[in-house]
Amino acid sequence: MNSGQAGFRKEVNRQNVYIFLSAIVFLMSLYSFLKMQKEILKTSLSVLLWLISFWVMIVNLVVAYDSWVSIVHFSLAVWWIVSYYFFYIYISRNPSSENYIKFLFVVMFLFYVWANLFTRQNILASVNVEFAITGYSYYLIVFVPILLLLRTSWLRTALVFVASIMIITSYKRGPIVILPLMLLVHQFSLTFLNRKWLSFIVKSVFICAFIAGIFAYVDEESDSFLSDRFSEEELEYGSGRNELREQSMESITERSFPELFVGTGSGSSIHFLGTGAHNEWIEFLFSFGIIGVILFGLFCMLIIKRYFALLRARSRYASVYGMAAIFVLMVSVFSGFYFTHSSFYCFAFLGFAEALIAQERSKQKPAEDI
Repeated sequence: MNSGQAGFRKEVNRQNVYIFLSAIVFLMSLYSFLKMQKEILKTSLSVLLWLISFWVMIVNLVVAYDSWVSIVHFSLAVWWIVSYYFFYIYISRNPSSENYIKFLFVVMFLFYVWANLFTRQNILASVNVEFAITGYSYYLIVFVPILLLLRTSWLRTALVFVASIMIITSYKRGPIVILPLMLLVHQFSLTFLNRKWLSFIVKSVFICAFIAGIFAYVDEESDSFLSDRFSEEELEYGSGRNELREQSMESITERSFPELFVGTGSGSSIHFLGTGAHNEWIEFLFSFGIIGVILFGLFCMLIIKRYFALLRARSRYASVYGMAAIFVLMVSVFSGFYFTHSSFYCFAFLGFAEALIAQERSKQKPAEDI
């Protein structure tokens, strides 16, 4: 998110933020290297994340379209691997730290609640609009699977309620559609494990009614601004995304086979369209070619496959993993995913969840041996 999207009239100097972020990534990398566990290196997801990183590097070395964006994209791709490793290794070696990590996630969630409100006020104060559309809703929705891991029922419910309010009042269509899908997958997974299908129907109706109720209230308070965001005209022409995707696909189909195979490199879609494609599948095909979009597709397939494997294994973490899978799939359709900063929390969650799943499995094995 740039300074303009946060409501600032001038671009804010982020040099200190980048320095601090680089230091954190370095320390996470150092810890992961020194405490590395072989089992995490052998997972299909780990291998695929490295393949994506290497392909991003190779394409940008060959094409060299935008050096700065190329460095940023490769750095983010490696950062996701480091995040996945760090949270898996740290929790595996320090099981008693599980609640501290959850607390850290909750603190960051509350920070983004504040950032969302701050951004809204900035936009309303600096831009001549009646209602502010805030992109921080993507940063909020990524925390929902983590919040549902909290053991205190009232806190879990309260934070998910806050997330729902913040997401719907952000007026961002993507997160508003994704949120109920994530909650329904969560409820379906729990029902699959306990076989109480009547309960699933009742709770599904409640979830839909709950989201619809908040939607209706916000829509009334905004004089139908929210519902107008979902009108046929607004969906087709309001954001200009259909035109962006059509232009992207037109450019792709006119390429030579080598360009179609390899892509045109990081930053090329921004130069051609003036912005990203707002669809990660098209973005990967545009920038990293057929190989790139195949690798990204395999990444999505692995997440889905892992979710169904957890369901079959009757893991208590299947529900939240399923929510993460829906998040990845749906965000990739509505917006960018792989090279956005909010994805840090997704990959951190995947590593965190894998460590908890490994602990669950290790506890089940002694019981099976008796």
